[in-house]
Amino acid sequence: MLLTAFSLVASGSLAAPLVDNRTSTRAEWELLPGFQTTVATGVSFSSPTEGIVIGGENGVGASVWATSDGGATLPRAFMDSESPPLMLLSGAAIREESVASGVFAAWASQDGGAVYRPAGGPGSVGPAQSVDAFFQTGVPYFVITGDTLTHNGVAVSRDGGLTFEAGIDVFDDKTIEANIGARYGAFPSSNAWYVSGGRWPSNDADADPGLHSLSENVAVTKPRNGSDATWRPLALKFTHPTSQRRRRAQDPSDPFTAGVSKSTDSGATWHTVYESDTSGYYFNQITCWDDDRCAVVAEGGGAARILVTSDGGLTWRQTLDATGSLMAIEALSAGGSSPGEGWAGGGILGLQFTGHYWHTLDFGETWALMELTGAYCFDLSFAPGQNEVGFSTVLTPSVSRLARYGA
Repeated sequence: MLLTAFSLVASGSLAAPLVDNRTSTRAEWELLPGFQTTVATGVSFSSPTEGIVIGGENGVGASVWATSDGGATLPRAFMDSESPPLMLLSGAAIREESVASGVFAAWASQDGGAVYRPAGGPGSVGPAQSVDAFFQTGVPYFVITGDTLTHNGVAVSRDGGLTFEAGIDVFDDKTIEANIGARYGAFPSSNAWYVSGGRWPSNDADADPGLHSLSENVAVTKPRNGSDATWRPLALKFTHPTSQRRRRAQDPSDPFTAGVSKSTDSGATWHTVYESDTSGYYFNQITCWDDDRCAVVAEGGGAARILVTSDGGLTWRQTLDATGSLMAIEALSAGGSSPGEGWAGGGILGLQFTGHYWHTLDFGETWALMELTGAYCFDLSFAPGQNEVGFSTVLTPSVSRLARYGA
């Protein structure tokens, strides 16, 4: 099957997961009717009804959709610029402000996601893997995380996303750390900030200059003819994990790397609290319940893992080992039905897509699996303090859609 615009490159396998399934879930993840686009990679909700979806559509280009009715309708935002964004990958919303970022630039909205304009400042230069939003001393902060053209770490905005300060490198320039690309951030308090990252061995997709890799398994296309709204068709490609392992064994100089860096002074200085180039995985999203209790999702060679810390990153323990991959994880706010509740999302990419949503009620110590047939979870979002309703962008073999959890 051919996909046009922002097409996907995927891999996966179908073995059964090995996991402690003692926790339970209450509702189900279900696909919402109506919304679909060529690809949707990011989602952020500031309330159970208000949020944004980030991605792009063939013939239109990079796009942001804003909703005020829980995803029932998702009108496209207006990109106010003579040079529309090349590609948008992630975004975050808080109050009326929101930021969408991706390849080469960040875009900001001050009106609930109706209109986006280019963000300023040296830290707005991409590419960036993720965007986070939070309040600190009453001020809305936006932080872009990525291995960018100017830095390998974070860039901070203290003015609602209008400008981003110069980026800060978060991984030390040592043998392993120098090969860890910053990917995702977690910001549990005004002092404790975390960044997860890593790299995966080169594969066939990496050799194509028309692709931008989002993970070992997924890549999106770039324009080929200089037009931001015209995209070349691309066939889905699948790489079996055994062939990845074979290439890795033949080239030990091209390993998986994984790392977590931590700041205890609001991002001014950083130190590495986890590093590996022998584990066979790299890190995607990281999340925290508080300054000390965090969890990070890992994937590599067809296996998905979750690692947790309860001592501020001094030690890490693996609490899930399953088949497939994991892209997203979110610790839910205290005050819900369980103070240690959280969700992780990913799944299996192959001849058939299967979404995996892993649920915890005990700060990531045990996980229960909920599946969504035909759709792979790429990102998920629960509004602060709203544990009963969540949203997820999902990839299917033909389009991207939005899934919802709860009533």
